[in-house]
Amino acid sequence: MFNSNIMKYAINLANNTSSLEVPVAAVVAIGNNIIAYSDNRVERDNIGWYHAEFLSINKAVNKLQTKYLDKASIYITLEPCLLCSALLERVRIQAIYFGSYSLQSSSLTKCLHLFPYLSSNTIILGGLYDDECFPLIKHFFEKLRCEY
Repeated sequence: MFNSNIMKYAINLANNTSSLEVPVAAVVAIGNNIIAYSDNRVERDNIGWYHAEFLSINKAVNKLQTKYLDKASIYITLEPCLLCSALLERVRIQAIYFGSYSLQSSSLTKCLHLFPYLSSNTIILGGLYDDECFPLIKHFFEKLRCEY
């Protein structure tokens, strides 16, 4: 079940992300208990797949000592990319809640047909806090364009 406080926690994390990173954060929770969280670390760690979803899932499975998160939900400020969507299917996440839809053509809802487990077993709700999440992304890329 969706918890607005956990989504607001993710938004706060994204707001405090390093100025070098795309401001995305992800929080893994079971019920109302936060298990793991992260923001993007692609630029800081110089590893292309260190997305917020990947890092928070990795922390959660390590903490819980399991390969499946079928009782967990993930709260993300931006719709997951194709890579992270595959990971979320692999860990059998119970629910995916995201704040803003991605404009990329290779995002979760545009490629849901590639993920039969997610499309039939996972609660997916998006655009939940678009008015708070989309401006984070928009301002980040506007600033980036101005610098170059």
